[in-house]
Amino acid sequence: MVDIVTQIGETEIEQALSIPAQRLIEKLSLLKNRISTAKKRWFWELLQNASDYNETVNVRLTVSDSAVTFSHDGAPFSIRDVLNLISPDSNKRDDELHTDNIGKFGTGLVSTHILSSVMNVEGLCVDKDGKHYSFSFSLDRSCYTEKKALVNQITNSKKYLKENIRECGFTKGFNTSFSYALGQHLPDLPPLTSKDIDLDYLYDVLPYTLCFMPKVCSVVVTDKRGNAKFEEYKIERSKVNNDEIEFSVTTDKESSTQHFAYFQIDDVSSAFKIEDGKVAAFPAGLSRIFCGLPLIGTEDIGMPFLLNSLKFEPTTEREGVELEPSVNEVNRKLFTKSIELYGLILDYIESKKIKDAFNLCHLARKYNGTQASNQQFYNLFLAKYKQKVLSHNIVINAEHQFVSFTGIRLPFNESKADVKLYECCGMLKKDCLPASENYQQWFETTDFSIFTEQKYTYDVFAKEIEAKNNVYSFGKSSNEILPWLYKCAEYFIERDRFIFSKHRLLPNQSGDLCLSDIHADIALPDELKKIYDSLYSGKNCKIEDKLLDRSFNNLNLLNKEFTLEMLAKEIDDELSKQFSNNQGNASAFSSILNSLYKWIEKSDLTKEKLAAYFHWYYPKRATLIVDMLSDTEREQALIIAKSGKMDSLAALASSNLTDDELKFIVANIKKLQGALAIVDEVDDKTFADSDEGERGEEIVYKDLLKKYPRAKGFNVVWASKDRNEPCYDFEITKNDEPFCYCDAETTSRGIANADSIPFFMRKSQWSFLQTLDESTPYIIARVFLGDGGSIKYMQIKRKE
Repeated sequence: MVDIVTQIGETEIEQALSIPAQRLIEKLSLLKNRISTAKKRWFWELLQNASDYNETVNVRLTVSDSAVTFSHDGAPFSIRDVLNLISPDSNKRDDELHTDNIGKFGTGLVSTHILSSVMNVEGLCVDKDGKHYSFSFSLDRSCYTEKKALVNQITNSKKYLKENIRECGFTKGFNTSFSYALGQHLPDLPPLTSKDIDLDYLYDVLPYTLCFMPKVCSVVVTDKRGNAKFEEYKIERSKVNNDEIEFSVTTDKESSTQHFAYFQIDDVSSAFKIEDGKVAAFPAGLSRIFCGLPLIGTEDIGMPFLLNSLKFEPTTEREGVELEPSVNEVNRKLFTKSIELYGLILDYIESKKIKDAFNLCHLARKYNGTQASNQQFYNLFLAKYKQKVLSHNIVINAEHQFVSFTGIRLPFNESKADVKLYECCGMLKKDCLPASENYQQWFETTDFSIFTEQKYTYDVFAKEIEAKNNVYSFGKSSNEILPWLYKCAEYFIERDRFIFSKHRLLPNQSGDLCLSDIHADIALPDELKKIYDSLYSGKNCKIEDKLLDRSFNNLNLLNKEFTLEMLAKEIDDELSKQFSNNQGNASAFSSILNSLYKWIEKSDLTKEKLAAYFHWYYPKRATLIVDMLSDTEREQALIIAKSGKMDSLAALASSNLTDDELKFIVANIKKLQGALAIVDEVDDKTFADSDEGERGEEIVYKDLLKKYPRAKGFNVVWASKDRNEPCYDFEITKNDEPFCYCDAETTSRGIANADSIPFFMRKSQWSFLQTLDESTPYIIARVFLGDGGSIKYMQIKRKE
């Protein structure tokens, strides 16, 4: 039977340990709801203990498949420190705390039991007389759910300490260690294995942490696991000055130097890593708020940079910083100071022209903690961080200049980066776009609910094109603008085919930008278009204003065509009106009548169609021409009519010979007769005139469009017409690369009687042929108008 004195003693001990035991129960009970957080925190809690109460300290961590051991070479413990390890005391007096201590609660070490229910502690302590003692004991928390059993375990640890502490000498070294046997897990927690020890996370985050822990000189990690990335990792501080910190990092594979820019204003500080003149991206899972150590739980908040202060008053579990008014005034003041600190960081980036600033500009409407803290973050700080971003020249634009984010626009489509829009809008907004290699990163960094002006959509792009009014307002040649507009039109078709009915995006043949209510021009004769323009010149009306630029025909955007019949009828109606308005006097538009008469004479349209298309003009054409003749000209016409040579003389008049050339022939008529006597008869249309040449080119153009459709990646350019190209008539490309070149040679005869009819190559054609390699064909398209426009193709090859 236990006597009363013994019972009093036991009760006294139980009372003394009741509060520490209760505190342990509370702290350990929280672990089962914070397993993922605790897996990241245990190392930082051990590092905190190593840093506190030491001026300098070196740390070692050893991980094997069965155990984790943390050791350091810090100063010996006080007796109070040792006892506080066994029964944690969070009620530390102010005079016991250093001003640069990270730990404030004395219970952080409890969370390291996520590794194991048993912690083995070894170290040195010093008594009041300065004598040193070695000690060791185990902290067994396996029965933490039962208070009485936990009190007994605390008692046993203290008893073991008293019985085994030994006086010793002091030698500087790694005397302090905390060891954990993996697999001995706390009740209600899953067992932690060596695979759960994420050293990659540690390697990523440790350099940033050491920027804010100047007492820690070096950390060595030894990985003895079977799947080790490398056996040893060592990081040590190698250089420190006002605004930079360098760490030497060594593994068993390589050595490197990590450079950090460091900033401090009063009680707040920050740091970021610089690699090759660029801001390095923060590691995944890096906390944004530090209180010396990373506050696990602040990884996803909307802070664009790291914010550290030892003055922060974090939540009890060190998972964040509350900002509620009046309750957390210290934290709010530190955050207010952080605005100035962020400006200092961006000043540095701007002045040093450091690239990839997007890694320090990721603002978001995210903050952990109470709703009141969230609101304080959004209302007081987020907008001010935004203004700092907008007011600094930290973005490299597409013209390779550092500019303010204020003017930057980020192509946007349904919450995704729009690369095609980026490629298209460069012609208009090169100075407003981030460099192509950084566009995706700036897009992903930007929260468009915060930076609303930076969102750039295809509809805004369409409005900006429309505002230019015509192709000549872009400050570049039409040869550059038209292909670009075509590319933009292809993009708009993908996004919104109906946009062409809302915005003027399509160029007509005058260069003006129009809606989709204009007409397609399917090879309307240029002669008739000139006649139309001359006829309507007094009304400031041009047929080109109504017609889509021919290079856009392949887009198939328009539902209506402007046909030859429509053009002919408009000309005919206007001629009728003007003739009536001039009271039957055709001399006011004689040149127009002559041009139309000439075109009709050469047209391959049937008489029936001509009569239908030119209902007023066609039956009157001869009379109108005669009416315009003077008395002398009528007399000359009579001579021609009586000569019996009307057909031949009419053909001669229809040729492309100038008046001076005809006069020369007349002056040398006898010589011409002699020449004709000694040469074979050659049809005067053998050397097809310009009109027939254009007819031949038109026939070849239509045939090439069929042979090389755009749907298969081809593009047929009528180069001699659209570019005044002298070396070839047509250029065919495939996927924007040269495929072949083609020249049209036209004769008025049919193929059956054309064996002696030559065709000619210009010097420019011949010179161009010499520049081609054998892989790019040069094709001659021989057009026989006498056979209804049949075509024979042949390839010309140069030979050395």
